[in-house]
Amino acid sequence: MSNLKKHKMSKSLTKGFVYLLVAGDELYKIGTTKKPLKERVSQLQTGNPFPIKIIKSYVSPQYKRIEKYLHNVFKSYRSRNNGEWFHLKEHHIFQFEEYCKKAETAIEYLLDVNPFFN
Repeated sequence: MSNLKKHKMSKSLTKGFVYLLVAGDELYKIGTTKKPLKERVSQLQTGNPFPIKIIKSYVSPQYKRIEKYLHNVFKSYRSRNNGEWFHLKEHHIFQFEEYCKKAETAIEYLLDVNPFFN
């Protein structure tokens, strides 16, 4: 195995968080981080007038692709003022991990069968 292929494989296995945060009562943020979640919340809290809380999170090596998938799934719920903030329904919040698992399964399948999906 070439060094480039080993590097790509090890890089793709780095895990990160896909998170769901709430600011105030109605705005939800879907994002990613490799840092501890509390550290990310502290960064986002700076300059935000509403308290930000962690609602759910999902750990995966495919965290960035899962985030893109979720942003696409919930695009009709996107806040007009900010692209990563959404007005989600209660059932979306409740099923967050299921959406993440579904995305991860599809991504892993595509990585296995499609050499162009990298």
